[in-house]
Amino acid sequence: FFSGTMEWTQKTTIEGRAAVTRWVPPAVTAPGIPGIYDSKDLNKNSQLMTDENSEVALLLDDQNKCRLVSKYRDDDNDSSRGTIRSTQRWDVLQGTYAMEGSKVVVCNWAQHVQKVYVFDKDGPDTDKDWAHMAKQASTRWARLNLGDFHKRGPVEEVRTISLGLLPEFDAKLPSLFPPPPELPEGPVIITSSYMEQCMYAKEDHDGKGRRWLGFCKATPAAEAQATWIITPAAPGRYTICSHWKRTEYLYATRHNDGHGRRYVHTWMKGGVPEDDPWGLWRIEQIKPGVLRILSDAQGEYLYATRYKCGLYTWMNDGRALADTDPQGWWTIQAVTPPPPKEEPGPNEDPPPK
Repeated sequence: FFSGTMEWTQKTTIEGRAAVTRWVPPAVTAPGIPGIYDSKDLNKNSQLMTDENSEVALLLDDQNKCRLVSKYRDDDNDSSRGTIRSTQRWDVLQGTYAMEGSKVVVCNWAQHVQKVYVFDKDGPDTDKDWAHMAKQASTRWARLNLGDFHKRGPVEEVRTISLGLLPEFDAKLPSLFPPPPELPEGPVIITSSYMEQCMYAKEDHDGKGRRWLGFCKATPAAEAQATWIITPAAPGRYTICSHWKRTEYLYATRHNDGHGRRYVHTWMKGGVPEDDPWGLWRIEQIKPGVLRILSDAQGEYLYATRYKCGLYTWMNDGRALADTDPQGWWTIQAVTPPPPKEEPGPNEDPPPK
């Protein structure tokens, strides 16, 4: 495991009948932000015959941007057969941070990728490629106490995206963190590259506050029902609101059809989309002019079916197919739509028929 420029040592103690080995950090911590910080944890138990080893590198710069790289390994051993099962997990996160006092770092992670490899002596190995994770996967690193870290050095020491922790992946990682797309301001149409039609909010709904969505041919002016307002809500996250019904926003529901399709509607009963995790979306560029749209709550990509009925996110393989599935490719273009439909306020009478 990488130890940076600081000398970490191992210490073995007897706990009951077991010899337990753990990492011991350097005695002196260099204070101050910005900087690069290291944390290590080793739990080697001779009685249980397990080795659990993890390391975290944390970058805090002077622009309130942060990056975290985690490397984890858990081995189950046998006295005669050696290691019989080993799980390795690598995580890389990027986002912004704010200090809470002098020690607590509150992180808002905009992007999180993870790779998992499992060695099994009695069965097939599992090798999962890098995948983008949903927001809840980064919860464990949302609040970090610098008292648990030791400063390795200044930010100027950064040489690679993995902070020196995962050199074998440094060539791959930059492609997993695409720059944010340049989105037009004001009303837009969102067109399926697969259907060559734009999504729109229908008149129909389920009677419980969920409006159905569909596809229609885009026109030069574009009907108000097919126009949307995309607004940044947090680093890397957006809300998508109907321009036709200003109080309605696009969200991924908790319901699915049982075949891997999660229903997507607009929510008709108001609320603040920024406060609804299911109403936040990630919009990322796949290639020039082509975007993917992912539910921030689940990491699932928005896709168009072969039919005009409904809109969904794809649950199976979540994010893994988003780059290669043309049904999940979109374009976003600015339009000048007709004015939104006017409706009476809560204390107004409806206009005459």
